[in-house]
Amino acid sequence: MHDAARIILYGLLATASPVTLLATLVVLGSGRGRTNGAAFGVAFVSAQAVAFLVALFIGSALSEGGHETATAYLEVGAGALLLVIAARARPPHHPRRAESSPRTEALFARLARLSPRAAFGIGLPLGFGAKRFALTILAASTVALDSLSPAENIGLAVVYVVVSTLVVSVPVTVYLLFGARADDVIGRAKTWIAANEELLTFITALALGTLILLDGIVRLTV
Repeated sequence: MHDAARIILYGLLATASPVTLLATLVVLGSGRGRTNGAAFGVAFVSAQAVAFLVALFIGSALSEGGHETATAYLEVGAGALLLVIAARARPPHHPRRAESSPRTEALFARLARLSPRAAFGIGLPLGFGAKRFALTILAASTVALDSLSPAENIGLAVVYVVVSTLVVSVPVTVYLLFGARADDVIGRAKTWIAANEELLTFITALALGTLILLDGIVRLTV
């Protein structure tokens, strides 16, 4: 697999997060969707960009001497972990009725008067999460192994950050464009995601876990 394709794959894996999407929709539906969404989005994207820079240093150390097999083993481990997650969330799971759980409703209530400062504070840790950071290390290791020019490194970094933050940037951009007209759609989407979180987790973990596991195996055998 071409390295640019790997970067996109890692980005898709990072952005395929029902929890992050649900958090984004909650922020957008908090009453001040435009300001809160902008603050949340800036924090999330900034944290992801910083995480990539940190991971690039780690990936460079990991890849020192051309130890590409280390990154391949990380891929195999990450893919296997995702398949375990998929197995735990596998059907038959009957979707809950189209209503949020009491716990989710309580979360919505707590965020009803969310301030932009608080939204920024929520976006930072989500953009620098453990699962996301592990994938960022894989992406940065791929970049480090290529021995590319600084411009090419920056280009691949931008590609990863853009793809890995689509789960936040797309809904925030849509809300910035349409504002309160999107409130009804946001509300329905929150309810649906909360009711189908296990199914979404199963589909994304199975598909992306299989891809990343196979890619790691191929890298070890060639």
